[in-house]
Amino acid sequence: MRPMHFRTGLADSARVLQRFIVPLVLLCAAGLSACSGGMGNPTADNIPTPPTIMMQPQNQIVKVGATATFSVVASGTAPLSYQWSKNGTVISNATSASYTTPATVIGNNGESFTVTVSNVAGSQTSNAATLTVNASGGGTVTPIMFQHIASSTNPTGVGIPGHAFVFHTESLPANTVAVMGVSALANVSVSISDTLAGSWSAALCSGSGGAGNTTASVFVQPLGASGGTDTITIDVGPSDTQPVQFDITFWQNINTSSPTNGALCKGNITAGAGGAVSPGSFTPTMNNDANGGNLIWNYTPICTGYAASNPTSWVPASGFSLLNGDIVWTNDQGFPEASQYYVQSTQASVTPSITATGDTADCFNSASVALQIADNGASPPSSIHVVAIGHESFTGFSSPGTMNIQVPWVGNLRALTFTWLDMSSGEGPYSVTSISSSDGCNFTETGGDNGSNVWYAQGCSPCPACTVSLIWTGGGNQVVPQASFRYYDVQNAQTSSFQNAATSDNFACGTTVTDEPMFTPTGASSGLVIQVLGNGNGPITGFAAGAPTGAVFDLWTFADQNETDVADNADSSNHLYYSSTATENWNFVKTNGSDFCYDAAAAFN
Repeated sequence: MRPMHFRTGLADSARVLQRFIVPLVLLCAAGLSACSGGMGNPTADNIPTPPTIMMQPQNQIVKVGATATFSVVASGTAPLSYQWSKNGTVISNATSASYTTPATVIGNNGESFTVTVSNVAGSQTSNAATLTVNASGGGTVTPIMFQHIASSTNPTGVGIPGHAFVFHTESLPANTVAVMGVSALANVSVSISDTLAGSWSAALCSGSGGAGNTTASVFVQPLGASGGTDTITIDVGPSDTQPVQFDITFWQNINTSSPTNGALCKGNITAGAGGAVSPGSFTPTMNNDANGGNLIWNYTPICTGYAASNPTSWVPASGFSLLNGDIVWTNDQGFPEASQYYVQSTQASVTPSITATGDTADCFNSASVALQIADNGASPPSSIHVVAIGHESFTGFSSPGTMNIQVPWVGNLRALTFTWLDMSSGEGPYSVTSISSSDGCNFTETGGDNGSNVWYAQGCSPCPACTVSLIWTGGGNQVVPQASFRYYDVQNAQTSSFQNAATSDNFACGTTVTDEPMFTPTGASSGLVIQVLGNGNGPITGFAAGAPTGAVFDLWTFADQNETDVADNADSSNHLYYSSTATENWNFVKTNGSDFCYDAAAAFN
């Protein structure tokens, strides 16, 4: 009878446990705090999950007086808490998944907003979203700057003359309008052509420094309803000449049939007190207020072939935003220049002045145009995107020392590319060992002591008046040879954007350079690769067969270019938006063989 008694005892015990456990499970499901301990280790289902941001806050563009709303979507174990910050400072009572600003004023333009999402398991801070505030009045459409590119130059007596200057673009959106300033010698006739629109319209106007000096001209050209990649040629005639320099901005939401609405060009402007350069005033020709008003674009280069002094910074006119300001040149051989823009919603007189702070010794030319805003249904890029590329050149710098450049950062990821920093491969006993920005967003090097390097700073806020400092060590006051480097301003990147990098140093390269590097991005399946290739016996002229589809060759090439080119060093700096982590084969062609090269590539999400 014992076996039957034993089974009966088990059944009775099971009924007792059931009466105890079932209510306890129900209480735990209801959130009883005691359920988290005293019962052994929790199961995986009970481990809290830290927050993950599923949809980042987006940039907002509003008129003065309007409000802007930023929102975030996050997942993770509830409850989630939210805390919004502006320019890094916590906003009181901004503790919801969305935040709406008070009525905006023009001083709010450029402010940066982030949100930190928290729960019991941790926290995550969003990417920064930028608030753009435009002047009140007029329509609701605002122009969108798709990309800005500023070249450097070979100034008179430094570097090499050339002609037929060619550069390439990434795929441009439909209905893009390009506005371009070009500076060349006063006796040179400049014309522009490209592969999307063909021959451009003649320059709207020019400002000249006079015989023997330079002339600045402004061109405006709609690039067609289809968009796409473009190859642009600056024609200065059949003879080699120097200096030649350009600034170009690609705009959306600009009238494509009649984009221009007045222009003002003045030459040989002597800088006033503090370096103020004022071409006077002009008023857009027609009233376009009902369509959003006008975009005022201004380009101001030196009027001579080289500088007698050099600005320490450029300060835009009231209401204007700086696009770029070249200050890296040292005295008596440089080519300082700058460009800026202003959205004018109500037709009025405008003075496109700019201040070359610290330079009262030089004269400047100025070329400005008003562009009519129109609703083309365009919207800003939402994925990672290079919004600006600047080319910086110098010669005669003495190491050790500090070299400053001015970059009005718009995005949240910054990168600089170098092709000649190797201290062990004949480039010289000096190197850039650290880079920092005046807003505290510091740079990290990916290449180490390598001939080519990509430096980056991630998770940054917009900084319209930033100065970047390059710290040189070594050299014992040795003069660094003429050289150039690039900066990339990138928007919509992740806060922790850097994924991986690869470098190669001192490898033999002929007229075809293959698999330098073979690079496989890690992390997300889409993002941005920035790649750089340096060599001692260029020029590198473009990509070879098998190079990544969609890659953009970001340096110019020109007739009779050789390795003494200061503006681009006859090297290569490139970018690519990738949609797969498949291995990339970076292949190039160059004019001369029997050479040594060095490369670097870095991936960002």
